[in-house]
Amino acid sequence: MTPNDFDTNKDSYAVPEGYFETLEASLADQLELERLLGGKIDSGFSTPDNYFETVVDRMASPALKTVYAAKKTEKQNKGSKKYIYSGLSIAAAIALLIGLIGLPKQDTALDFDSLDMASIEAYMTTESYNMNTSELSSLLTEEAVNTLSVSSEVLTDEILIEYLEDIDNLYQLSIE
Repeated sequence: MTPNDFDTNKDSYAVPEGYFETLEASLADQLELERLLGGKIDSGFSTPDNYFETVVDRMASPALKTVYAAKKTEKQNKGSKKYIYSGLSIAAAIALLIGLIGLPKQDTALDFDSLDMASIEAYMTTESYNMNTSELSSLLTEEAVNTLSVSSEVLTDEILIEYLEDIDNLYQLSIE
């Protein structure tokens, strides 16, 4: 159908002649009649109470009754699942919030005092790094050297002589 067919089609719906001219008058007459009778006009037709709930029981076959009952319980189950899922999600959010807030904060700041000598020695012997004595001496201040206490059990004469024999270049020993 083209737009021009709407204008020339004789079988299409048409409004009766004078309909819109008399519409306002007929509505006014209807409202006046309702006002005079004291309310809305009752047509006389009404449905009994619970009619639509019992019509299935009266007219349907037993197979249709079971389908209707199954759909009715399915709708009830969907509503209860919705409440269960929403309750579980709220409980999970609360548990997560308590877990994150309630955990004690751990102090992650490390300082030199928290390290023991065995850890430092293990690091120095296992890690491969290229640092000579002059670089190491530049890192240590005079105050730090004075605070280090060297036990006679740790540094014996034999260990010191063995260390000096292992060093090839005496220039490495010079500390400026």
